[in-house]
Amino acid sequence: MLCDVLERAPDSDAWVYENQRASYSQLDDRVSCLAHGLTINGVTAGDRVGVLLANRPEFLEVILATARIGAIAVPINVREQPDRDFAAFSEAAAPDAALRCRALPRQRRLRQPLVR
Repeated sequence: MLCDVLERAPDSDAWVYENQRASYSQLDDRVSCLAHGLTINGVTAGDRVGVLLANRPEFLEVILATARIGAIAVPINVREQPDRDFAAFSEAAAPDAALRCRALPRQRRLRQPLVR
């Protein structure tokens, strides 16, 4: 789907969030960069990638990047208690890697490291 829109309207808005916006071309560049970063950090097709992000554009970028390399994004609910939610997530999803947004408020950050 992203490829189709890129061909037809690369400069159209892919998302608008608060006072920011990104075109489909910019979104594709960000997704490619993130997919490359995941790959060089050892994430491969079929890996489960835990994602701790609020509802913001980066969430979409992570979902698309994991899909691009054939990995599986597994969202973690940011509204739950981080340590308890991460423990339940780890047990149920057995992630191979995890990502978090450093923009989350301090009390919402997990104590455990989240990258491979």
